[in-house]
Amino acid sequence: MSFVHLHVHSHFSLLNSTIQIDKYVEAIKKMGMETAALTDHGNLFGAVQFLETALSKPKPKDKYQFTIRPIFGAVINLATADGSDYHHLVLLAKTEQGYKNLRSLISDSCLARSAGAAPIVPMRSLESLAQDLIALSGCLGGEVPNALLRQNKQQAKEAATRLATLFGPDNFYLELQHNNLVEQALVNRELIELAKSTGIPLVATSNAHYLEPKDAAGHAVLVTIDLRRNLKPEQLRNMPDPGFHLATPQEMKAAFAHVPEAISNTVKIAESIDGITLKTNRNVHHFPIFETPPNTNTSDYLRTLAKEGLAKRLEKGGNPDVYNTRLESELDIIINLGFDAYYLIVWDFINWARNNGVPVGPGRGSGAGSLVAYALGITDIDPIKYDLLFERFLNPERVNPPDFDIDFCVEGRDRVIEYVREKYGADKVAQIITLGTIKAKLAIRDTARVLGIPLPVADHIAKLIPNAPDITLERAWAEEPRLPKIIGESSDNRLLWDISLQLEGLGRQPGKHAAGVVIADLPIDQYAPMYTNDDGSVVTQYSMKDLDAVGLIKFDFLGLMALTIIENTLKAVRKVNPDFDLETIPLDDKKTYELICDGMTGGIFQLETTGITGLNLRLKPDSVEDLTAAIALYRPGPLKSGMDTEFIAVKSGQKEASYTLEGLEPILKDTYGTILYQEQIMLIAQQLAGFSLGRADLLRRAMGKKDAKTLEEQRVPFMEGMKANGHDQKASHELFEKMAFFAEYGFNKSHSAAYAIIGYRMAYLKAHYPAEFLSAILTANSGNDNKIKRFIGEARRMNIQVFPPDVNLSSLKFTIQETKDGTRGVRFGLAGVKGIGDGAVESIVTARKDGPFKDITDFLARIDSRKINKRVVEALIRCGALDSFGHTRAAMDTHLDAMLAAANTLRADLGSGQMGLFDSEPTSFGPPHVPEWPMSELLEHELAVTGYYISGHPMDGYHCQFGEGKVMEIGALTHSKNGDQITIAGIVTDADVRTTKRNTGQFAFLNIEDATGMVRCFVHPSVIDQWLAIGRLKTPILVRGQVEIENEGDEPRILVESLNRLDSVLPSLCKALHLNVDLDTFKLEQTDEVVKILAASPGHSNVLFKMHKPGVGVMTVQPRLEKHWVKIDDQMLARLRQVLGDG
Repeated sequence: MSFVHLHVHSHFSLLNSTIQIDKYVEAIKKMGMETAALTDHGNLFGAVQFLETALSKPKPKDKYQFTIRPIFGAVINLATADGSDYHHLVLLAKTEQGYKNLRSLISDSCLARSAGAAPIVPMRSLESLAQDLIALSGCLGGEVPNALLRQNKQQAKEAATRLATLFGPDNFYLELQHNNLVEQALVNRELIELAKSTGIPLVATSNAHYLEPKDAAGHAVLVTIDLRRNLKPEQLRNMPDPGFHLATPQEMKAAFAHVPEAISNTVKIAESIDGITLKTNRNVHHFPIFETPPNTNTSDYLRTLAKEGLAKRLEKGGNPDVYNTRLESELDIIINLGFDAYYLIVWDFINWARNNGVPVGPGRGSGAGSLVAYALGITDIDPIKYDLLFERFLNPERVNPPDFDIDFCVEGRDRVIEYVREKYGADKVAQIITLGTIKAKLAIRDTARVLGIPLPVADHIAKLIPNAPDITLERAWAEEPRLPKIIGESSDNRLLWDISLQLEGLGRQPGKHAAGVVIADLPIDQYAPMYTNDDGSVVTQYSMKDLDAVGLIKFDFLGLMALTIIENTLKAVRKVNPDFDLETIPLDDKKTYELICDGMTGGIFQLETTGITGLNLRLKPDSVEDLTAAIALYRPGPLKSGMDTEFIAVKSGQKEASYTLEGLEPILKDTYGTILYQEQIMLIAQQLAGFSLGRADLLRRAMGKKDAKTLEEQRVPFMEGMKANGHDQKASHELFEKMAFFAEYGFNKSHSAAYAIIGYRMAYLKAHYPAEFLSAILTANSGNDNKIKRFIGEARRMNIQVFPPDVNLSSLKFTIQETKDGTRGVRFGLAGVKGIGDGAVESIVTARKDGPFKDITDFLARIDSRKINKRVVEALIRCGALDSFGHTRAAMDTHLDAMLAAANTLRADLGSGQMGLFDSEPTSFGPPHVPEWPMSELLEHELAVTGYYISGHPMDGYHCQFGEGKVMEIGALTHSKNGDQITIAGIVTDADVRTTKRNTGQFAFLNIEDATGMVRCFVHPSVIDQWLAIGRLKTPILVRGQVEIENEGDEPRILVESLNRLDSVLPSLCKALHLNVDLDTFKLEQTDEVVKILAASPGHSNVLFKMHKPGVGVMTVQPRLEKHWVKIDDQMLARLRQVLGDG
């Protein structure tokens, strides 16, 4: 070993390095080096990954059959003496204690950082923790090199001497860097002279930020992403290499041949480091101490609680012998593996949540397969009833820590975490970092933005990348034949692709894990460094996977909006049905399944996305088992393999299920002969081949990973077991191959079943209590204009009336409103009015406690005029919140100044006591009558002050004129799939016209809405002229185009192929009005009445009279008069029915 890399940045130096750790380790091995360091900027994000990658045992197929010894370090930002600035300093951990000191320095600086700022280490902190650390003077941003760069040799000498004294002999080095910067060459010469004058040793580094010189362009783009600048393709192609690649030992020796000691000192430093300074052990778990009742331990207490809980569960039915046998088996495994405390910790915080009004989900993930969890109330799904397997969660033959995914109501989740902090100590509880990476599509978009590639081109390329989980650019290239074609169209596109390949997978920004929390016996920072995100959240620097290596176990506290919606719906339901119990609803409710099969699944957990809505329209589920299967089927793998088509064909009776071996039918019956769940693979191996469930889980894992060697090792015992149980060998071989094929797509049934239960419960509430459900979901989505519009549209489609705000009836958010005819609708909350703050709403509600406002006079006199000014009252008038006082909005708006003046006089008289003896009731002074605004103006006022059309919609009346199937309601786009050709009609509420970056044309994004929802539309430069010719917002238009759903769960958008003014194409879209006339009963005077009605509604629909003569037949007559072309609307149809009857 002649040289060691001691200053290398991985991609965990966010947006400043393209080096991924596995490739770094591979490169070090390729160079024949046995040790290397990792020194990222201000963090230890990658430390555990570097350790495990460096020390991972080589596989037989690996090219290099040796490991490397990792050296752990970081580049810190060391504050200047006065704290006004900072300089870089490289630190390397010399011993285990040295790593702990480094961890503390990094952790403390990251905790103290403010949003957007770099973590800075104060000098006093370094002075107290310098022991067992080696320091290098760093890059040109280091204190010593920077002073030399500024030609301040005395300052450089003082700084170098100070640092050498602080770290001690042979623990501080002046760092010579190998790169192509002119400034670096000058500084290197001065550093050599400084070493001669001070006796401080030299060391050589390459300060690597990318692996090879050819990667320099990718690094330049990466850095530019962070700087929000642009690089022209020509600049990038001609850019000189700055030389920050991972230099070979030969390069380093050649570069510093004149100072060979700088090279040999790298080896000296490496040899001075005491082995592996970061210690890990995945077999040790640092659980917090769980206090049990006196004279009992955690294992005994768990047994007691589980048995008591199961006894209560069995009161509703079940075979006690079956349940108790499984309970004892699970308890033995849990306790023997040392996870009894884990179960108790989870039980405790869930129990606290339930007792303190925080809704808890029924369970999700493989944890739903644990009967002990069901008995304790951790989950609420009976694993025996649903054939869920404990070994899928905790396998005694391959021990991994248990991992319960616990859902809490969004509004109560933080309360539960706070309870845990208080119970175990705030310093022993922490949330977990998550690192946002540059995924395939983002790599394309980021790179295109830097290179100035036109947005339509970048957008087109990004959309060609398949919407599959964990899709990579390499896979996309292989799977999408259009990609090579478009990339080959220009050198810029080729550059875009090549750079994107370099950026894919790199870290982009730190964040907070959506659910993960670690709880430990000691303060978390004694096991892992900490970090403060820009939003102020404190998280561990080690990722979820890496925390397990230092003995910290993750507990998942998920915030699930669905539970909040369910809880708020139940509160409303229990006002009319106090005894309603969601847990006892029938699971075969016809009305619920009709709602799902009709696609009315907006807002329903796991069932509302466009894709699964379409799947359920075909599947026609009629059981929870079908819903469980639908959730498992709706994933890229099963859909691509055609499993959904096969499943539906058997369920609908078009095909018969095939069970090739005896014993398969009980396992596959619920999925119509298809191997859909991971648990089914395990049950086949257990029940047909005699495997234990633990071993069956190992088989399931091997099949899922497609590991050929392991699969062949598993095939032998499987075939032997099948033979021993009397199964045909040929059929057994075919079954094994079938299992291996489906294992790639198999889904965790425990997960799917839990989701299905939540989805079914929400669908039941929506079917039976639609107003309550929609009120809850509108409240949950307050602030999300698109979703509010969507659910207002859904309410209209379900004939649920949506009422405007009302000062006497509304609360802060959406509420239930019962109408005179006994139906229930949804009332807007006062908080939905723009410009009216919480203080104004609170003032109205407080004043209302003395009784409802009797009239406009009473309202204006009783409100707090300091909080409710003229602007607020005007908004209340225009949204309809004062309609109940009996005046038109136009009248109140016109005479508002006069009413406010009179109210002020009345308020003053009341305050001064000047009301006379006989003035027990203030005089009402309502405004003079003014005719109401036209509907179009009224709706625009509503839109201006709430953001929504409430009393109607400008598109009302259009859809009832359209011929069947000619125009789709926007709300029905949830039934569409990616690529569908559709036609929609609506008004344009927003238009964003842009010019391409190269000024070659224009494109636009339009928001188009009708009464049922809103959709975003992209207008390509090739059709932009059609929009520019219209150019006005609120214009009704007709759009033809293609549905685009980029990722599962995304709202559909439309790629516009043509657009027209709706009025110009309406005749071709309108259906004919058919009037049935019975000639035996039809009277002549009715003719004049029908003609009057038709003449009063001119439009674009043809009128056809169908003359019925008993015994003769039917004759269709089309009037020739132009005035008999009509506009079909509900009012006209009602009048015609009065004349002609319902026929």
